[in-house]
Amino acid sequence: MTDHALPENWIDRTEPWEFIEFEHKPADLVRDARVECVRLLNAFGSSLEEVLARPNCTLQNVRIRFFGICGALGLNLMDGRSFTDLADAIGVEKASFSKVACEFCRANNLEPSLMMKAASSAAAYQTARLTSIENHSNGNGNGAHPP
Repeated sequence: MTDHALPENWIDRTEPWEFIEFEHKPADLVRDARVECVRLLNAFGSSLEEVLARPNCTLQNVRIRFFGICGALGLNLMDGRSFTDLADAIGVEKASFSKVACEFCRANNLEPSLMMKAASSAAAYQTARLTSIENHSNGNGNGAHPP
């Protein structure tokens, strides 16, 4: 090697700036959080507007939608009240609130709040409940024992 030439595969021809990672600025993260909050507020308002626009809207319908979404978001106004407590107070089934909460979370790509069951426990509960119904229906579909 009299001409001091190195083999090409020994030479690094990359530039240092090719490896610099994009850095998120705190201001950008705050803006993203604000945009997400406004998006969720709009989704909340649109959902309530949809119920209020129905010709046969009742106060009960509005309460179910309102408290279902509040539970999905884990808002403080729930004040430790469970969906079961609210259902008893309003005169509906707990599933009414759960259905609204699950739909809102799915539509807005949210994880279940602390008031809601995680997807894994909800699936286990559903399987256990269906098994219980099947075991007590005796094949006749209404749960009553055949004569």
